Amino acid sequence: MPTAVHVTAGALCQLETGFHTLTLSGDALALSIQLSDNGSFLIPSENFPGESYSLGGQLAGDQTLHNGPVDFNGQRHPPLWFTGTLTFVSKPFVMPANGPTPITMTAKFEMSGGLQGFLNNPFLGNPGPAVVDVTLKGLGSAVVRFSASQPSVVPNQPAGRWARSMFHQFHI
Repeated sequence: MPTAVHVTAGALCQLETGFHTLTLSGDALALSIQLSDNGSFLIPSENFPGESYSLGGQLAGDQTLHNGPVDFNGQRHPPLWFTGTLTFVSKPFVMPANGPTPITMTAKFEMSGGLQGFLNNPFLGNPGPAVVDVTLKGLGSAVVRFSASQPSVVPNQPAGRWARSMFHQFHI
């Protein structure tokens, strides 16, 4: 039976250059996961004025969630391999007009889902019993940074802005 954890601190940090990390803390859990990709979050992405953009997305599966160290119920664990799904929900906003300077947009988010942590990589076979099995809920504020407007990489498309970094900060 999974342990319910209310996330009170931590962050999801994603940079266009491929750096993706998730840290969470709450109740009897603290973890740091080096993600192997951005899941379903739209970064990097080219965005045009008037389009809808959301800071929501999903991290799912052992390939995306990958591995990291854990402190659970007062016990330190070596890097565990993770499976599960974490869903971040955020109200979309409309992309503002083009301009010569970078912009930052913020939105509130809610996160929920479940994680299971194993000593062995579940992608390679039977990982054995879960060392960590938790359901998670949390909320916070998210920030996305967009480039100055740039000519589109697609012919005959208007100028747009590129999402360069995204940061979700959990709080109580």
